[in-house]
Amino acid sequence: MNGTEELNGKVAIVTGGIQGIGLGIAERLGAAGARVAIINRNLESGLAAQQLLTDKGIEGIEAIAVQGDVSVPEDVQHLHDETLAAFGAIHILVNNAAIIAVGQILDTDLEEWQRVLNINLTGAFLCAQVAGRTMKAAGGGRIINVTSPVTDLAVADYGTYTVSKAGMVSLTRVLAVELGKDNITVNAVSPHMIKTPMNTPLLEGDSELRQLFVDEIPRGRHGKVEEVADLVHFLASDAASYLTGQVIHLDGGWTHTRMRKLPE
Repeated sequence: MNGTEELNGKVAIVTGGIQGIGLGIAERLGAAGARVAIINRNLESGLAAQQLLTDKGIEGIEAIAVQGDVSVPEDVQHLHDETLAAFGAIHILVNNAAIIAVGQILDTDLEEWQRVLNINLTGAFLCAQVAGRTMKAAGGGRIINVTSPVTDLAVADYGTYTVSKAGMVSLTRVLAVELGKDNITVNAVSPHMIKTPMNTPLLEGDSELRQLFVDEIPRGRHGKVEEVADLVHFLASDAASYLTGQVIHLDGGWTHTRMRKLPE
């Protein structure tokens, strides 16, 4: 799907939409005709992302930036209200906002544990709750959660992040069951090793880290932000109306074929 405006008249909220995967998703949905609302704790960064979106293409993308924290109920309600005030509806929610903490479980203090879960999991819960009620009243919608392949593995030193993303997988499936009859589909996208400005140094060159993270991928390369955006675009479209409760790994085959070569 290449932005053929089949989302004309739709309104999308993308959390964490100021850079990387989130900005790529916002841009793709906007190019397909959707009007887009993004939320970020730093208003200046949000407005900069809004400007990038509205400058795209000949006519640009209709977008607003809202300041707020997805883990704060009042901020999520504010995002909802501002989106309705600007665009009159909410049809698509992409829960992309997330943070990563590094450290083993036994060394993680409660404050750090709660910080990660509050943003990654509670934020998705709050946004789905608020937007889902509006979608239900309007007769349908799409909720798309961005999770991670680490939920299928045990990755040392990333335990808090893994738990938060595993919770998003369960949230996806439960919401899909509860909202299916309301014409709301709920799916998750699980990308791995997607090249963004933040991790470009890791994924380029001949470093040992690159070999560890990229060379084990059966496709033999990292993923692209555009490929994640393509998948989210599909899930937001009418073409995916019968697809719900699914976790789709966009990882070049890494998750379920992950095995080192045996020594000769």
